[in-house]
Amino acid sequence: MIKEPTEEQAKILSHEGNIVVTARPGSGKTYTVVEKIRIVLEKLPDYKGIVAISFTNKASEELKNRCKQSGMQNKQSFFGTIDKFYISQIIIPFASHLTHILPEYEVINSSKSDPIYSSLSEINWSAIEPEQEELIVESLKNGKIFLDISGEIALYIMKKVPGVLKYMKARYKAVFVDEYQDCGKIQHDIFIMLCENGLIGVAVGDINQAIYGFSKRFPKYLLSLIGRKDFKHYELSINHRCHPSIVEYSLCLFDVSKTIPKEKRVFRVSVQGAEKEIAEKIDQKLESIKEKFQVVNNNQIAILCRTNDKVQLLDKILKTKHKVFSDAPLDKDNSNWGRVFSELL
Repeated sequence: MIKEPTEEQAKILSHEGNIVVTARPGSGKTYTVVEKIRIVLEKLPDYKGIVAISFTNKASEELKNRCKQSGMQNKQSFFGTIDKFYISQIIIPFASHLTHILPEYEVINSSKSDPIYSSLSEINWSAIEPEQEELIVESLKNGKIFLDISGEIALYIMKKVPGVLKYMKARYKAVFVDEYQDCGKIQHDIFIMLCENGLIGVAVGDINQAIYGFSKRFPKYLLSLIGRKDFKHYELSINHRCHPSIVEYSLCLFDVSKTIPKEKRVFRVSVQGAEKEIAEKIDQKLESIKEKFQVVNNNQIAILCRTNDKVQLLDKILKTKHKVFSDAPLDKDNSNWGRVFSELL
């Protein structure tokens, strides 16, 4: 059965220029992006494609798989994380234009781990000194690509090597960036450079969500796109995933709505004490909760915690049979070997 787009989605799909989409959770964002990619790809020859960037490997794989499941031919498209795009599409192919050699490249998590190049992490990228430029070129000559500054190195190469933008325009028609609220200045600058070079820009994000607040990434760059004349702003506001009471509860948290639905499925419960007392209450009340909401199996119930430490603590205290889901070290490892082992597992 073919899904028909909503009125909001149809406007996004029919627009042919640069767009910025602000989407609430459950509003059909992924479906809209997949359909938008399909529409662009259908008009392209086999030697061209699109760039689809996500901030995590999981989100990138989901988008790529959704596109495959829809039956489209990806052609010469790139699907991956933003760091993988910088490294595979800009740094490795074009660093030799600066270094004039082709070394065996190694991806290193942090520039701070190497005393020779640790000062690169402190560079003011808007005013690079000649000595610092020499250090960048030297690191590339030695085959060192530092993951923590991969965006900065890619932007430097883009500014120094004219062939980068020519290649991007020849190979790709559009650049899609998901979770744009998590973009920092470097990511934003590269996106704008690509758009001003002739690629169609599609930025999708949620102003109320930002997972990289600790690294000073806030939705100001998403907001700046909304204010640009060369971008058309659209909104996905209808939640297709959650019960209305859950939607209203989330909006109340942002002081957007004060509506209280007749059928409530969100309840606030206070427990005196800490994790130990909370776990005891869950053990005591779980069966009655299951009976009230006609839940048969425990695998239909999820307990969400703020941190992995809280998950591990609750795991030790909770007596009800359960299974723990938490991040593994490989989930945070963006190195080549890390991705190999993650894929193997």
